[in-house]
Amino acid sequence: MQQPAIVFLLYLMSKNLFIIKQNCMQVQVRKTILKEVRKIGVMLSLEKAKEMIEAWQNQEPEAVKSFLYGRKIFEQLLQVPGCVGIRVFNGIDNNRQQALVFVPVSERNQNILNYSINTTDGMVVVEAPVADGGLKCPTYCPAPATDIESPTWETYIVDQQNGITRKIADLGELISRKKAMEMVEKWQSEEPEGIKSILYGREIFDQLLAVPGCEGIRVFNAYDDNATHTFVFVAVDGRNNNIREFKRLSDGETIKAPIADGGLKCPSYCPNPDSPTPVPGWEDYIINE
Repeated sequence: MQQPAIVFLLYLMSKNLFIIKQNCMQVQVRKTILKEVRKIGVMLSLEKAKEMIEAWQNQEPEAVKSFLYGRKIFEQLLQVPGCVGIRVFNGIDNNRQQALVFVPVSERNQNILNYSINTTDGMVVVEAPVADGGLKCPTYCPAPATDIESPTWETYIVDQQNGITRKIADLGELISRKKAMEMVEKWQSEEPEGIKSILYGREIFDQLLAVPGCEGIRVFNAYDDNATHTFVFVAVDGRNNNIREFKRLSDGETIKAPIADGGLKCPSYCPNPDSPTPVPGWEDYIINE
C-alpha cells in the first residue's frame, strides 16, 4: 500500500474513533442528567421569570401568553404509578391555536401511556391520563384581586367560551391518546424547527401545589437565555392571581412563592426510542436526536 493511502486510512480511523468517543460522551452526559428525572427543573427569581416571559411577549405579540390549569389535573398525572415527571408537548388545537399536552413520564424517560392495577378480577391494564384543556391568556388572563370583590366568587372563573362558571381547581381535561397525537403532530408539522416537548421532574409540581392557597398552575410561554422557547410555571390562587408570596404556616414568615423552569427540551432530550419497553404509536412520530 502506498504511503498516502496509509496516511488517509489512519486519518479515517482516527476520525471514526473521535466520533465514537464524542457519541459515548453525549450518551454519558444524557444518562447523568436523566439519572433523577424527578429533580429536573429549577426555581427562578421573580425578576428572571419576568425577563423570560417579557422576551416571549415582545417577540411573539400575537401568540398565546399563558395557560391556566387546575391543580386536580396535575394531581391525577402525578398519581400514575411510576410517574416521576411530566412531559409538556406543544400542540395545536381545533382553533389553530397553540395548546399544551401533559403526559406522565417514568424514570426511564418514557411516556407512561398505560399501567396495571389489581382488581377483584385480577390485573387490569388501564390507560394513563393525558391532559389538555387549559384556559388561554388572552382571554383568561390574571386579574387584579379588586376585580373580584365578592368572596362568593373565590376559587371560580367565568369560562366565557362555554358560558359557564368553573372552579379553578378543576380546569383542564383528560383527552384521548389519539387526540393528543393529532394535536402534537399538527405542531410538529407546522413548526418543524420548534421545541417539541419539555420534560419536568415531579418535584417542581409538588412544590408549586404545596403553596398555601394554590388552586392551579399557570404556564407561561417564555424565552430562555439562548432565545429558545421554554415554559415558566407559577402557582395560582382562588382569584386567578399569580401567587408571588405567602405566609409560612409554621412561623408566619412571608416568603416568596416558587416559580419554575429548567426542563429538558426535545430536541435533544427526547423519549428514548431504543428503550427495552417500547411504546408503539406514540414515540415513533417524535423527532429524536
